[in-house]
Amino acid sequence: RLKVLLLSGAPLATEDLAKVLMWAPSLWKLDASYCGLAALPELELWQRMSNIKSLLLHKNLLAKWQDVECAASPGNLEWLTLYGNPITSQPE
Repeated sequence: RLKVLLLSGAPLATEDLAKVLMWAPSLWKLDASYCGLAALPELELWQRMSNIKSLLLHKNLLAKWQDVECAASPGNLEWLTLYGNPITSQPE
């Protein structure tokens, strides 16, 4: 089973990342930084990621808190990077 997947710099659509989450739920590290992602897959797919500890999403185009909340939902998540996304420059 795949444990680490590094996609940094690969152009990805939300649907592409959704397929990754569906077919590799045992990942403990996913790097989808610099991928041009403007949105993230739905909550149900993130909740399947019960082993993920490190999720790198920096330098994308994420601008909605809903995306951040979904990505942060796995219970074992210890490390989440979001810097360089439009969401990081929005007021609280």
